[in-house]
Amino acid sequence: MSAKWSPAGERRRARDLTPREAKAQLNRVYRRDRGICQLCDLPCTRADASREHKIPLRDGGSNDDGNVVLAHKLCNNLADQQGQTNLRSYTSQSEGWDDADG
Repeated sequence: MSAKWSPAGERRRARDLTPREAKAQLNRVYRRDRGICQLCDLPCTRADASREHKIPLRDGGSNDDGNVVLAHKLCNNLADQQGQTNLRSYTSQSEGWDDADG
């Protein structure tokens, strides 16, 4: 018996990245953001680098490079613990970001 198709399952598969794709994206984002954490504006080593979504996947965001920024692992975890649901309201200092109102 095959698994039943569902729209939610299809969306989940469409937005998941393989480990290789996630690493490649992190490398692109690291170069684009010049190794600066977009949450605290401090330099970030590659070993401490993570991807942070401006608009979380759970809120309809995507894994497109335009929705992902560089963040320290700690900054990323702190933002998650604070219940940040939309990174645009966390900080709008980064180039090309919309203000929280826009």
